[in-house]
Amino acid sequence: MKLAIFGAAGKTGRLLVGQALAAGHVVRGLARDPAKVGIQHENLSIVTGNALDPAAVAETIRGSEVVLSALGIGAGNPPDAITRAVKNIVAAMQSQGQRRLIAISSIGIGDSYHQVPLRFKIVMKTIPILRTTMADIGHMEQFIRTTALDWIIVRPGGLEDGTARGRWSVSTPADKLSAGNLPRADVAAFMLAQLTADTWLGKTPGIT
Repeated sequence: MKLAIFGAAGKTGRLLVGQALAAGHVVRGLARDPAKVGIQHENLSIVTGNALDPAAVAETIRGSEVVLSALGIGAGNPPDAITRAVKNIVAAMQSQGQRRLIAISSIGIGDSYHQVPLRFKIVMKTIPILRTTMADIGHMEQFIRTTALDWIIVRPGGLEDGTARGRWSVSTPADKLSAGNLPRADVAAFMLAQLTADTWLGKTPGIT
């Protein structure tokens, strides 16, 4: 399958790229610094650029079958960078005819706020950069929901580095599951498991 991956140079994005290639997919990623992706493979091509640039976004998704976003906060980006980038992604998908978008969000956004422990709610409100980022992610979610795309918004709990567990718990916003840490490698694996599955289509699964 031909995949477009945004945030390819980030911690989760690099794992997403690596796992996708290992599974035999053809990947095109977007990165401001291609060297930071740290992977060379015959089935990988990297577009140099920023997701805030519509032209770079359009080039990244050209010919893809599924688009995945592992975008996160980046140094020097405006406070609404994630939302603006996803708007560029959606516009390019609509123009080129792609349908499926799988995007990383976070537990604690929107109707999953109650799933976050009290201590993290306090942190969310008191640390300016986290408060700004969560607001941006929330706006991104709201925008994706307005589209007619086949979208899945993945809400992981706390992200951690390290070896994949190979398992995770999935919750809906109606569940009373508290957020917990999950290796980034498992988040990447869950996202790739959604390439053709329809279980969570148009939904916001929380994974911990």
